[in-house]
Amino acid sequence: MVGMPSSPYVAAALIAVSSATAAVHLAVAPDPFAPSSAAVIALGAVLGTIITVVGLVLVRGRWARQLGMVLAGGLIAVAAVADDFDAWAVLTVLLGLASLGVLAGRWLDGWIRGRPSATGPPPQSVLLLLGLLGLVPLVGLASPSGLETAHGMLGAGGILLAWGFGQAQVWALWAMRLVLPVLVIFAALATPIAGAVALLAYGAALTWLSWTEEVRLSVQPLLDVTPGPRRIRGADENGAS
Repeated sequence: MVGMPSSPYVAAALIAVSSATAAVHLAVAPDPFAPSSAAVIALGAVLGTIITVVGLVLVRGRWARQLGMVLAGGLIAVAAVADDFDAWAVLTVLLGLASLGVLAGRWLDGWIRGRPSATGPPPQSVLLLLGLLGLVPLVGLASPSGLETAHGMLGAGGILLAWGFGQAQVWALWAMRLVLPVLVIFAALATPIAGAVALLAYGAALTWLSWTEEVRLSVQPLLDVTPGPRRIRGADENGAS
């Protein structure tokens, strides 16, 4: 049945449970990831799950559907490359496939908004905000043998910048433009070549988004930079006389 009211709750529950099983699997059998890398991947999955559930159930955003599909696919991939394909990995794959089926199917068509909200942030801002949080699991995936200080700084910086950007802080906008590329470069230098290329490409995409006009206006609206009303001197003098 298209648009069945329970569909978003079923999708949210499947994503939440698959994320939980993936976190347990990473804790029990993290290989081929080092414990530190597995920890940030699990943390990223938890953050992504919270955002997806809220976006599906409360916001009804198209971006939440897409994020859920990316998250489910990522959880399946992480479980599939495990050295020890245990029961937790099997559950993660099965639940992830079920999540993809619900999210990609027609069951949510009557629930998800057909168009973005007229009063909501532009798509570029939403993508940038989610991309900043995506730095957390990315550093773990890019450096499976373990994290260095530069990786921790990049992941923490992503969370801090996402918070500041969500609060429409000007400092966050300029930090994304100027500081984030530096953090990405330092993290890439401490990462194997394949992961370094992924980090640099991802960081370049985020930096480019931060320079778009849509993102600037989401932090500094036109109302803030539009000159105020001017007085007409002749009209003031006539009125005074």
